[in-house]
Amino acid sequence: MIKKNLVIVLIFIMTSLLVAQSDYGSDIYRTRNDHAGNLIRVTFYNHGMLGGIRGDNSQMYAGEWPINSGMVQMGNASSYVSSRIRVASEVDSTGDTSYVYITPVVFCQGWDPLRFSHDSLGKFQGFEPLPGYFSIAQKEKDPLHAVAMSHQAYTWPPYWPDKMEDPNDPGWSAHWNGYFGKDQKNSDQESYYVMDDYQFDKRVSGYSLPRPLPNERDRGGLGLKQKIRGLQWSNPDAEDCIFWIYNIENFGELQLNQTVFGLNVGASIGALVTGNNDYSDDCATFYRETDL
Repeated sequence: MIKKNLVIVLIFIMTSLLVAQSDYGSDIYRTRNDHAGNLIRVTFYNHGMLGGIRGDNSQMYAGEWPINSGMVQMGNASSYVSSRIRVASEVDSTGDTSYVYITPVVFCQGWDPLRFSHDSLGKFQGFEPLPGYFSIAQKEKDPLHAVAMSHQAYTWPPYWPDKMEDPNDPGWSAHWNGYFGKDQKNSDQESYYVMDDYQFDKRVSGYSLPRPLPNERDRGGLGLKQKIRGLQWSNPDAEDCIFWIYNIENFGELQLNQTVFGLNVGASIGALVTGNNDYSDDCATFYRETDL
């Protein structure tokens, strides 16, 4: 008997792109959809999260594998980026400036919204989706199935903002914005959305962050944009895999020379989606005496 395992492959790409960006991410653009292109079925959100949100009683799939089994294999996951930057701390009597290093961490909201930073008005301090990468009409009609996916043309925007520089077909209207190219649907299902850290406006170790774009005084964060794609193949060689590609761009003017990125994951291996509250003993533990 051949033993199969669920595989989630993550690919991170970090680039620097010093260009201005007119639109910005906001929670008003939040929406979601489901990947179910092979034996994995998972709900995902265009604010950078997979799985479920606490208090949401709608139908969702928290890394279900095999599909239609009702088994949770992941729970939830959300990405984050952190970078070490230098900020001015004080100016002494001679006019010399002292500097310190701070390390802000910009999260995507995870399963429990209350565990993530919000400002005094309740606005989330992290990555939020950009407009223009999904159909507003579909979001208004069915917000549970509105993130752009290759096999659902009704979820596509009227044009793609990141394809406006194509001299032959600006915006790629009515065409799929694929990882492999225009209308290239190499995988059985591909999803695509974009978000930025405009809303991040926290003090870190008592210091305010410098603005990533000096001419945009309301823009917070580090000047980061995440372009995220999910890909699934139903071919038996890849039917137990889902691939997520995170292309992280620095479009601001801050020098982010020391940067890390990753996923905040809550695992619920082997627990049933419904009728089972036994999650408390599913956490990972290290037993020092057995080195396991």
